[in-house]
Amino acid sequence: MLEVERERQRRQDEMRAEARRAATFRLTLCNLSSNNPIWIAIYYWDYDDSNPIVEGWWNVPRGECSYVGDRFKRGWIKFYAHSSGERYVWRGDFGLCVAWNRFRRINTAGISCPTSRHRLFRQVEVTDREYTRNFTD
Repeated sequence: MLEVERERQRRQDEMRAEARRAATFRLTLCNLSSNNPIWIAIYYWDYDDSNPIVEGWWNVPRGECSYVGDRFKRGWIKFYAHSSGERYVWRGDFGLCVAWNRFRRINTAGISCPTSRHRLFRQVEVTDREYTRNFTD
């Protein structure tokens, strides 16, 4: 009886893993710009969380890539990146609050944000299993 239960549990685990793979994507961030390094923050829906997450900063040297993970729900993801001293900025039109140090927070309504920490993120839709975001000049 114990073997039957173990086999049932193994099949359920495999089905959950397959469902997760079908709903998520692997994210890699690449600095193909002339800036060394760049810092990147992202806004995304985590597979294991029911709320959106804002997270930063990935420090990516010029010519290199950083694998971030495979927990991101397929759909919309937003990026903000900048070079040292914000001399070069990759932005969009979706406003979010960031911290100056490494951070990860659930993005809930009503967050108070000083103007100095407000940044405009660019949104892209991801439908593939793997997505590489290239930051170029």
